[in-house]
Amino acid sequence: MTTGLKNGIEKPYLTDEERWEAVIHREKNADDAFVYSVKTTGVYCRPSCPARLARRGNVVFFLTPKDAERAGFRACKRCKPKDPSAHGEQAAMVAKACKLIVDAEEPLSLDALAEAIGMSPWHFHRVFKSLTGLTPKAYATAHRAKRMHEELSRRGTVTSAIYNAGFNSNGRFYAESNKRLGMKPTEFRAGGDGATIRFAVGECWLGSILVAASDLGICSIAIGNDPNTLVSEFQDRFPKAELIGGDKQFERMVAQVVGFVENPSAGLELPLHVQGTAFQQRVWKALCEIPCGTTCTYSELAQKLGQSVVVENRSGADAMIAGRAVARAEPTGYTVGFGSPTSWALTLNLQPQQMGFDPRKDYAPVSLVGETQYVLIVNSDLGVNSIAALVALARRSKPGALNFSSTGEGSVAHLGTLMIAKKLGIEMTHVPYKSTAQSIVDVASGVIQLQLATISPTLPLYQSGKVRILGIASDQRSPLLPEVPTLAEQGAATQAGFSMGLVVPAGTPELIVERLNKAVAETLEDGHVRGSYFKQGVQPRASSPKEFGQYIEAEIESYRKILSEFSIDPR
Repeated sequence: MTTGLKNGIEKPYLTDEERWEAVIHREKNADDAFVYSVKTTGVYCRPSCPARLARRGNVVFFLTPKDAERAGFRACKRCKPKDPSAHGEQAAMVAKACKLIVDAEEPLSLDALAEAIGMSPWHFHRVFKSLTGLTPKAYATAHRAKRMHEELSRRGTVTSAIYNAGFNSNGRFYAESNKRLGMKPTEFRAGGDGATIRFAVGECWLGSILVAASDLGICSIAIGNDPNTLVSEFQDRFPKAELIGGDKQFERMVAQVVGFVENPSAGLELPLHVQGTAFQQRVWKALCEIPCGTTCTYSELAQKLGQSVVVENRSGADAMIAGRAVARAEPTGYTVGFGSPTSWALTLNLQPQQMGFDPRKDYAPVSLVGETQYVLIVNSDLGVNSIAALVALARRSKPGALNFSSTGEGSVAHLGTLMIAKKLGIEMTHVPYKSTAQSIVDVASGVIQLQLATISPTLPLYQSGKVRILGIASDQRSPLLPEVPTLAEQGAATQAGFSMGLVVPAGTPELIVERLNKAVAETLEDGHVRGSYFKQGVQPRASSPKEFGQYIEAEIESYRKILSEFSIDPR
């Protein structure tokens, strides 16, 4: 495993805008970069100070505590900005411990390392893992594996490589060799002679990353600034192996694992080579949990690694409770919201006081995920099997004699049906329901004549002949109902759907947003995922973060105009 890392990972905080963002998000990584003062209190603080956030107009930034004191401000007693940063001190201690591990001829015990650093073993273990993502023992194992690769690449015997890499016995070395080398040591020394190796190149927060594996295990994890250089060095390392690139399944698995284990906000104060070694080890460990030739979901991977991935359903207030929770979360990349721009648009226009957040300002869009299709259903006994027949029936009846149901005024179904009626030039009476399930049942029983509803709950009634589907309120037919035309094909073009997408709190680093976006796009290309979506009446649809942001804006503006057109005022 090799490392050639990018420089300048730390944020420079050169502008007041960058500094203010750091203060808003209480970034510990900024504590050694500047301090900020508050005019109204005369106090200056660290960026990570937990004190109540001041107004932007009252905040002044200084590079050092001395600069702030010269301007007449006094140090905050809560965060003590004159004292050395606790975060920085811990990073220095961990860096020192890593050097001790690297320089030691024999493996050091946890007690010996902790004593050398001046911490209790328990506290040292916790601090080390919080900054590197590894235990001290795992870091030592990673360093020894790195030396093993280097020694086997040099001329000499396998035995000399074993002892030069720090293994005290052949048995211990051979117990790890397959997993660490992906082949027999002699084959590794011979340039991968006879081995078949798949490889994938991607991007991580430390730069470009190349991961290679045989059927036996991981052969190489290399990080550097240039992907072409990584590939060239990899080919030189294994000139006698059959190298396979472009394997979509392997590339998807590697991207999934890299995205899962990386945490750009952790341990930025550590030396780059320490960050690289720790990151490589986390990737290696995660990949070893997935058998060759198989895939793994995030939840399955989390379970295998003993890490928690929590799907938290916060229902209530038309999903606005969940929306507020995401908007107020720390922008670390570990809180991701799955929500509906359609729901946000309707609530923002109808009940702005209930929102508690603005999706255009409080979210960083990641990607659109899909759109549900709505269908116009009628009771089978109504004698209507097309839009033309529906118009003819309405014109033979008294105005308003036909009725339709929805889950309430201003809902997608309500507004969509109003648009259809207006295009067709007919009048119908609205009957609001509390439950979509009950309203659909009443259409099937004849209590209600028609309704605009999603495909999934109506499909069983359609297949049993209790309701008819006149058309799909979309620009394309549904794979579930290929025989049913769209409303546009029948002269009543109407777009009525429910969109879904992923967002993260505003301020989440762009790199994390990009990796999440890439993961969404790759997931929606999977045949099983697409099939599952289609079965639920959802059209999979990915987008770029910029396109999703524009989509959210357009959805809000579109429903503002529709609500105004039908004189439906905010409540």
